[in-house]
This record gives sequence, structure tokens and C-alpha cells, in this order.
Amino acid sequence: MYKTNKRTFEINFREAGNNSYYTAKCGHVVYTSKSLSYLKNKIWGLGDTFTIKSASSVADQLLSLRK
Repeated sequence: MYKTNKRTFEINFREAGNNSYYTAKCGHVVYTSKSLSYLKNKIWGLGDTFTIKSASSVADQLLSLRK
């Protein structure tokens, strides 16, 4: 599928014990899944792109701001 106006989704991991999951968000559009590969294939199937943001990098950024 070819799309001229591709959306870029941001994929984040939400840690919630046994119920951890991934979210892919672009504006008001949100997809959730326990499987990262499902979200990646879903977004590619729509003809869009994504970036994966790791939870550790966000925590590191927050800690560096506190110093």
C-alpha cells in the first residue's frame, strides 16, 4: 500500500505486572497490544511508519533533568 501522507506512530511499553502491553499512538489514534510484532505489522499494513521509544530511555531522560 502506498500512502502520500504517512502518519508516524510512537510505540511505548506500558509495564503493569502480568498485564504489560504496548501502545502505538499518533494524535487521537491509539492501538494497544501485548505483542510488539502485531503493532508493527498493523502500522505497516496501514501504510504508516513508527518509532519505538523504550521505557528506560524515558527514565534516563527524567533522571538527567533532576540533576
